[in-house]
Amino acid sequence: TRMPKHKKYLKKISFLCLGGLCLFGAFFEAQAVSKVQGEPRTFTITGYYSPLPNQNFYVTGDYASEIRLNGKGLYGADGTPVYPGMMAASNRYAYLTKICVPGFGCGQVHDRGQAIVDKGERDLARHDRLDLWMGYGEEGLLRALSWGVKHLDCETFPSDSPVRVGVNFEAVMPIYQILNIPQRKFYTENLRHGMEGSSVEELQTVMAKLGYYQGVIDGIYDYDLRQAVLSFQRKHFIVAQEGDLGAGVFGPQTREKFSEEEHRHEIQVRIKEAWDAFHFDERLEKGAKNESVLKLQEILVKAEFLEAYPTGYFGPQTQAALKEFQMYHGIIDDESDYGAGKVGPNTREKLNEILKAQKAFVLDEQGEVMAYQKKYEKLKYLASRNFHVSSLLSLGDEGEPVVGLQRALKALGYIEAPPTGDYDESTRAAVRQFQLDHGVIFSEKDGGAGVFGPQTREMMRSVLRG
Repeated sequence: TRMPKHKKYLKKISFLCLGGLCLFGAFFEAQAVSKVQGEPRTFTITGYYSPLPNQNFYVTGDYASEIRLNGKGLYGADGTPVYPGMMAASNRYAYLTKICVPGFGCGQVHDRGQAIVDKGERDLARHDRLDLWMGYGEEGLLRALSWGVKHLDCETFPSDSPVRVGVNFEAVMPIYQILNIPQRKFYTENLRHGMEGSSVEELQTVMAKLGYYQGVIDGIYDYDLRQAVLSFQRKHFIVAQEGDLGAGVFGPQTREKFSEEEHRHEIQVRIKEAWDAFHFDERLEKGAKNESVLKLQEILVKAEFLEAYPTGYFGPQTQAALKEFQMYHGIIDDESDYGAGKVGPNTREKLNEILKAQKAFVLDEQGEVMAYQKKYEKLKYLASRNFHVSSLLSLGDEGEPVVGLQRALKALGYIEAPPTGDYDESTRAAVRQFQLDHGVIFSEKDGGAGVFGPQTREMMRSVLRG
């Protein structure tokens, strides 16, 4: 059975904690397990989640990237909608097998696939893997990050056993509380079409940064900026359509929501900066408590040397795990060697080598994501700004609706010249070719050839939306 895309994400979020910025604490409450006797089985357990739009942060950068790499995570491989208690196991476990996890609760297997490995299939795979669905959105992501990797003695039960399925999620601290995030900026000036000045230029700049505006930064509130504001308003349910009161106007409700989204973006930027800039450059030993210890612990968790969640404190468990790591990589020969259980020059070199490899992997993934995202955002932008055209357009028409049509035709490769706003012969020829290519007409002599009417508009909407 093919594993759903969201399982791929599991392997990333379990180990990529962005510069050591993982949370810590006991986030799961044990649930009483049925008295029915199950089969004992030790699992290596991680967690995954279902991303949502408008989270404060994403591991891959934004919602579109998250979906591109991992899928929406809405269903298991057997078609069951995700729910607290959904699990993914290897193919040796039948669908609906019940598994009780200490400190978490009892769930059922709804996902199976080759990425969920059995014991011994890969280096350091000490036990069969088990993946727990941790929830939706930001809270689900944080639960999965915080869970990390655990090796736990569990019990498995057949699907028809009377064991009750259920787990208990607890809220976790937002990750941005441990980051140096700038204060949220508030906007106080109403802006609208036709206005000019520094406030408009700032709006254009931030709109471009957030991916809504792709026009020129010139301080002029033109059609492009109005459409960008309208797209933002629609996304956040401030207006439903272009004719609504305040549509395309940077007014009070829009300013408030815009301030929120800009702040979310700043949080994401800081998380990425923390991850990109991190490098081991100091000596670490038992008793230390800082971000470097957090990152060390994340590496040890990923390599399955450490079986505890990251705390940022270098305690006995971290020291023992580090010794095992050092012996595995040939940095020490014995636990009594000088430097054992401490991060000195040789250990730092190995840790930074691992970080470099991880960053290279992330960059490769991001290259694919960004190529997809660039195309996706371009089409989404075109769709948002061109589908306002509701009137029939033909030779001799002019104005903003024609500009929007010409931009769409240019993006789709039917014209090369910049938009003029005049429905001239070249525009009519481009529309006619589009109609022929997409079956709106079958001959240049057909009625409506070269006319942007209802059928052509619907077909262009479909093409732009992919």
